[in-house]
Amino acid sequence: MRMNNRLGGIVVFGALAGLVACSGGTEPIPDSGMVEVDGGVLEDAGVRALCPLDENQPTCDWASECQEDKAPPSNCTFCLPANDAICRLGQCEAPPKLAGNQVITFAFNAPDLVADLKSFVRMAVTAETSGGQTITCEDVMAERLVWTEQCYNIMDSRYNQSAQTSGDSLLLLFSQLPGGQKTLLLVYGFELEGAAGDPIGVACAEVEIPEAGSTSTGMQVSGGTMKSLR
Repeated sequence: MRMNNRLGGIVVFGALAGLVACSGGTEPIPDSGMVEVDGGVLEDAGVRALCPLDENQPTCDWASECQEDKAPPSNCTFCLPANDAICRLGQCEAPPKLAGNQVITFAFNAPDLVADLKSFVRMAVTAETSGGQTITCEDVMAERLVWTEQCYNIMDSRYNQSAQTSGDSLLLLFSQLPGGQKTLLLVYGFELEGAAGDPIGVACAEVEIPEAGSTSTGMQVSGGTMKSLR
């Protein structure tokens, strides 16, 4: 049995607490199982699920088996371990990171929550889990995902005390992410400093991160209106 040992003591807000994690046996989802490998050849990757299945002969179950996790900031209760390596379909990858000037600006609005927002956590998660299952912003907004499950590839998880403003929009910056990944960018909002307590809102965007070394010098993405989690 694979054990879920992502940091103990992480606060998971109540709406997520009862959902099924990998060790509980998330059902595999139907998939063609075909992936492109070197030379453009299509190869059968087997059944996709949240976590790698033994029948697919994985060499990793999660990113920390590829490279040691980066510890979350000590001043952030909600933040999670993150990793520059990726475990995809049970195989380790080490994509190059974006250059320092390739900043991604995440813009969102929170008309019903802005007066209560005292801190934020921004997260970047690959849209494909270690077992090859696809996750979307729809899953985030429906509160189907439990981020303490190790089979999510969390590339960044950081704390912001405040957000920049531009008109009615709030802005947070992502930088030095692994390049070339379809990624979910998320911002959780809190009514307490230090991202303490349960988040009161979440905004999400699905983004194709540019390849590292590309000529892109940055981009802005929209997370739309922050959904209330109250």
